[in-house]
Amino acid sequence: MAPPPGTIGPHGFLLKHGTAVDPVDAYRREQGETGILLDARYFRWWIAADAYASAHPRIFVDGVEVPDVAWGRTHIPMTPGLHHVEVSTSKPKWWYKWIFQAWVRDMGFADTVVPVVSGHCTTVHYRSPALYILRGAIGPQPMRWPGLNWIRFSWVITALLAAFVGLMLVGVVLNILE
Repeated sequence: MAPPPGTIGPHGFLLKHGTAVDPVDAYRREQGETGILLDARYFRWWIAADAYASAHPRIFVDGVEVPDVAWGRTHIPMTPGLHHVEVSTSKPKWWYKWIFQAWVRDMGFADTVVPVVSGHCTTVHYRSPALYILRGAIGPQPMRWPGLNWIRFSWVITALLAAFVGLMLVGVVLNILE
């Protein structure tokens, strides 16, 4: 269970979004360039995937925004030590704003504390949520997308409505042909 937002987290960091627990021992360190490898993804099979594709992740390390980031894997060179990593999903490009009018600012905030060791790369995984009211998921292993069950539920409802409309059309056509 995550601590509430605005609490002092592990190792004295202020966890603005309350999504981190003490993850320092859980992160895998792999041989490579010293830094953080952040894998940021959105759910590509969601109806709003085009809007997510037009947006991009926003990454802050120790309060400084990392420039030129995109979905996928981003290597961030860092000095050894503990670093506070915050990730969110930016608002979509202007042409999606008229469709997603509620999504007018960044969403899917998540933060954690990441250890960096000299000569090693620490991998962090971020998943953007399905709904703008949910927090993102961040951690040492690939996480489930927040709101994935809502996405599946909406698919079932859509399929049921399509089947109902299809049956109504078949009934109308059979009635006309009679």
